[in-house]
Amino acid sequence: MTFCKKEAELYMPDGAESSEAFRRATMLAIGGHPDDLEILAVPGILQGMQGHTRAFFGIVATNGGSPGTGAYAGLSCQEMCGIRIREQKAAADLGGYSGVALLGYESMEMKDACDERPNRDLLTLIDAIRPETVYLHSPFDRHDTHVAVCLRSLAALRAVSAASGWLPLKVFGCEVSRGLDWLVHCDRTALPVHDPEMVADALIRVYKSQLSGTRQYDLAARGRRIANATYQEVHSLGSEHEMTFAVDLLPLLEDPSIPMADYVRHTIDRFRADALSRLDRFSPNGPCRCRNQPD
Repeated sequence: MTFCKKEAELYMPDGAESSEAFRRATMLAIGGHPDDLEILAVPGILQGMQGHTRAFFGIVATNGGSPGTGAYAGLSCQEMCGIRIREQKAAADLGGYSGVALLGYESMEMKDACDERPNRDLLTLIDAIRPETVYLHSPFDRHDTHVAVCLRSLAALRAVSAASGWLPLKVFGCEVSRGLDWLVHCDRTALPVHDPEMVADALIRVYKSQLSGTRQYDLAARGRRIANATYQEVHSLGSEHEMTFAVDLLPLLEDPSIPMADYVRHTIDRFRADALSRLDRFSPNGPCRCRNQPD
């Protein structure tokens, strides 16, 4: 398989041919940087590790180039790219991925909407894999590169669908640099995380270059999952210990005429209406509150 960047590569932990890695993959995640897959797609990774008929494949859009911190301070961006790529491969080994595609783009290239190369690479991979479940960045993320990768991924999914008639069964926009607990219930999907052996923590701890200094992504990611499960239901005890939240992006494939901006706007409008309606109900000038309503 030929990619647009000479730095791009495919890595299969078990040494399988790319055709076999694509064929067996039922779940696909597309992340912006090395270590994003291990946060946004934890439910899929854990399912893939169970074997049987489920297998996980990851795509990493950028090379993760950034100045090092802590023990990595002073390393060049190129040196950091090499470290982060090795870390991503180690995570794929630990998680038993069917494979991982490292596209090697700079973040600036990924954020340049006029650069069509990332879309071509994504389209090629998606068309080869055609998974049942897709995990993407959330369009509500606060990281510019994450949002750019989400938009490009959606465009590639739409292009493959239009050309072939194929549709995945599920497409999730997942939490990374912004949580989704603020969404109204109807706009968020809860994905339980059953991880008694704490594999998710181990996957993130592979990325020593990102945990250097004061950053604690392993604790933060697990803490968010626990908080999601704890606060999911206000008036009842939930049965899940950890969960991650996602938004359902499949309607954007089923109806490709819907702009992402409209999808985001309508979702935010529902949150706005929900928050304001609660203020209206309990303000002095609002309607009387039912005395039997639980706190």
